[in-house]
Amino acid sequence: MVKEDQSFGPNESLRNNKLIPLAAAAAVAQSPSAINISAQIAMQQQHGPIPPPEILQKYDQIQQGLANKIIEMANEEATHRRNMESKVLSIQEQDQISYRRSEMVGQFCGVLIALSAIGGSVYEAVHGAQTAASVLCSAGIIGLVTAFILGRQALQKLKEMELKHQHDARQQMTNQQS
Repeated sequence: MVKEDQSFGPNESLRNNKLIPLAAAAAVAQSPSAINISAQIAMQQQHGPIPPPEILQKYDQIQQGLANKIIEMANEEATHRRNMESKVLSIQEQDQISYRRSEMVGQFCGVLIALSAIGGSVYEAVHGAQTAASVLCSAGIIGLVTAFILGRQALQKLKEMELKHQHDARQQMTNQQS
């Protein structure tokens, strides 16, 4: 009759399983023909567009003047990147100016509409159409208030999207430089 191995608890069974690899390792170590294998890993990390001087020297050994070409390429890339950033900033500045200008024109038009609605309602009220005057004045003011509130909400969303876009662009530039 075969008895199942229930005399060991779960912890004792795990200990026995751990002992098997240890016993095998001890047997290999005691054996005179044991093989020793070792590995060595070397890692070199570079930050920036120009390699360290040792690497540049190796490039010059391959082909004379190659290190100078690498340095020139890195300088050209840096100059190009700065020029592009300058252009982007210039365009953003022009956008800000045109946005402010259009905002002022919109405010001026809003004032004109409000004054027209109030003037028209005063004219109607003076000529005996008080109901029409109150409707015209109310509609003009409600329209302006609604446009003002909705415009501010749209402006806030636009600013949030622009900030997120700028943040994403900065992150992308940082990632490219790394």
